[in-house]
Amino acid sequence: HAIAAHRSVFSVSVGSVDETIPARFDAARRMTCLTAIFAKLPTCLGIYFPSADLILPPKTWVAAADMAHKGKFPALQWINYAVAALTETTFTVNSIGCAAFNGHEVCMPAVKLDPKEAVQHVYAATVMMLEYGHEYRDGDTMGNEEGTLKLRLRHCAEGVHGFQTDTWTLFHPNSVLDEHET
Repeated sequence: HAIAAHRSVFSVSVGSVDETIPARFDAARRMTCLTAIFAKLPTCLGIYFPSADLILPPKTWVAAADMAHKGKFPALQWINYAVAALTETTFTVNSIGCAAFNGHEVCMPAVKLDPKEAVQHVYAATVMMLEYGHEYRDGDTMGNEEGTLKLRLRHCAEGVHGFQTDTWTLFHPNSVLDEHET
């Protein structure tokens, strides 16, 4: 029904004053708050956020605007987390949309984990990078507070293994890929 009722598209673009993450966040925040005005209209069917390749329900977009207005990073509305099954038990998870803020995406390739857990790791890495300003270095590790899980972060330049942007790759200890060989 919603697709049949669709009649027009309204496009909003807000540029940043420079290329820094704070300036890009501010532009995204202003754009989100501005478009939330239109998302509140009864005629709005959804919001398409192209940098994350996401279509969001109006209520979800308004919630993102409320977060952004408070200076928080609405990662689940601005960043998409794609899961691809390689086998029945092996998955790859990657972010879509981080590059709009800092030129990098995050990927966890060929891991034997529950997809939800893999998404949580990629989500944590994106939030640490974008919201908290953490700067990764090739070979860094990240893990849980108990220290029982260590994910190795490796930097893959644009074009390596078909990546379209520079990518921080998270290698889980049970990954089917060898981080050094890769």
